[in-house]
Amino acid sequence: LSSKYLVLPDPNPLAGTIGEKKEHAFGGAIAYADHNDTVTSIIAPGAQVTAENGSVSVLATAHNLPQTGAVTDIESNKLDAANQRDKALAIATSIGLFQHTVKSVVSSGASLRAGSSVVVKAHTSLPRVFRAVWDEPGLGSTLQHVNGDFGARSSWFASWTRAQATGNKVALAGSVNYFSVTNNVTAAVEPDAHVTAVGDVEVRAAVEGNLLHVAGNGSSPLGLLTGGLGDLKNGLDRHAETAVGAGYGHIATTNTIDAEIAAGPIVDGASVSLTADNHFHSTGVAVASGVTSGSGFNGSGMAGEVTNSTRALISEDATIITRGGTASSLDPQDISVSIPEAETSLLVSANDDGSIFSFAGGVLRGRNVGFGVSVAVNIVDRKTQASIGSDPDTAPVLDPALAPSVTAQGGISVRSASGGSQVAVPLAAAVNQSTGSKDYPTGAAAAAVSWNEISSTTQSYVAGGPAAIAAVTTDSDLIV
Repeated sequence: LSSKYLVLPDPNPLAGTIGEKKEHAFGGAIAYADHNDTVTSIIAPGAQVTAENGSVSVLATAHNLPQTGAVTDIESNKLDAANQRDKALAIATSIGLFQHTVKSVVSSGASLRAGSSVVVKAHTSLPRVFRAVWDEPGLGSTLQHVNGDFGARSSWFASWTRAQATGNKVALAGSVNYFSVTNNVTAAVEPDAHVTAVGDVEVRAAVEGNLLHVAGNGSSPLGLLTGGLGDLKNGLDRHAETAVGAGYGHIATTNTIDAEIAAGPIVDGASVSLTADNHFHSTGVAVASGVTSGSGFNGSGMAGEVTNSTRALISEDATIITRGGTASSLDPQDISVSIPEAETSLLVSANDDGSIFSFAGGVLRGRNVGFGVSVAVNIVDRKTQASIGSDPDTAPVLDPALAPSVTAQGGISVRSASGGSQVAVPLAAAVNQSTGSKDYPTGAAAAAVSWNEISSTTQSYVAGGPAAIAAVTTDSDLIV
């Protein structure tokens, strides 16, 4: 959404002279999106599915391109008598709430038999940077997205807010961008289901995405990098005597990724792989920059909030049988593949290399007193688990009679890995261009603060405790 306010000459001379100054101008824009997407692929409870000479695939995929934006401008120029306001206020707010629930399930009591392979896969994809490359790689496709702002709105940004205001005496501009995305992805073989394949059995849950967000007071999403500084060539006298600009962004991401063989099923294949992968990356930029002929303040803040749970779990009382096949990660980005392993016929793998980048910049250029402040914050809480047996944190003691049973002709690998980057970068500056007059106080001050709060747990284990060691038999290596 966008709004633009421009003062024009009064068409009725009896009502006032052309170019008459007005006292106030206000501009506002708000964008709101609330989106829920559910994709389910399911083998119903008790169903009997047989493919004597082929494979069985249970696939659920969500591929979305979320985007929100709000823009508002107020234009008033001291040097243009036909376009003047003494006091200007512009506010832009964007709120985006996106939730994706994707499930691929073999339900309780169902039976799958395949002469080739069985694949159970749930996948969510949210590409945005650069959209054309993801959709249709090639120069022609890329050029279709390039416009006056180099495709910034259509292809680069998942969300943006921009507010600009100019006034003779006072100019206030603020923008707020809140974007929340929740991904719940599950690939599961439920209790008492039977899955048998002559070939490989693969159960995989995955999330991938790369989203860019921006908030501030630039002339376009890309113009936020310069904001009002582009008008410096015209001198400070054309700008408000008092100017305040602020931009704040809050990006909240929650990923719950579960690949599970639940309690009680029997899974039998040449090899069995159970993988959960998170490759979700988010970048937020907040910039407040401007110019004043007197005094002013510019402040920006960007907060990134990430909560991830990535699990690959063979639950209690499950029975897994492999017959000498070779299981490998289906994910070329799997950072855990650097872990040494034998010829693996059973693979249980959880992998999280998600990243969060938060950048904030506050810059002001003024004649008298100027202040610039920026704050960049990341709060990350993630847990990555790969296991045969119950979670020791929730079930430290399990009835030995319910321990999983694993018989493998070949190696067994239970592995988990966490990587990615968590970066918070603030930049603040205030520039004083005093003319040397003693009538006004002069000075400039700037402050920048960054904060990273990270809690990360990575676990690989077999069984849930000393009283419940899983019955694991292999003629090769067991690597945890």
